[in-house]
Amino acid sequence: AKNENEAKRIRERSDAERRVRQCARLANLMRTLHLISGRGRWDAKALAEELECSQRTVHRMLVTLSMAGVPWYFDEKLRAYRVREGFRFPLVEQAVVEKLESCSTESDPV
Repeated sequence: AKNENEAKRIRERSDAERRVRQCARLANLMRTLHLISGRGRWDAKALAEELECSQRTVHRMLVTLSMAGVPWYFDEKLRAYRVREGFRFPLVEQAVVEKLESCSTESDPV
């Protein structure tokens, strides 16, 4: 019954609501990449707190980044996720990340 209600609710979402959710997901994914590429110590718990999501969602985002070719790893010494030094994702620049973040904050996620 719970799965049926969820499926019905998803079908009832408008295209605009779907786009807002997709934009928010993409913004969080790009923000995750930005965070683990920086100097901070980002483990799953810290990322989840920063991104206001569950640790499971953080793990899903990391899998998605792997599928996109991002060479991230967990640094046991620092106890943090990192991106291989020197890696640059050609299409991602700070301005793009900022634009995506503003997109997700301009509308309420549904």
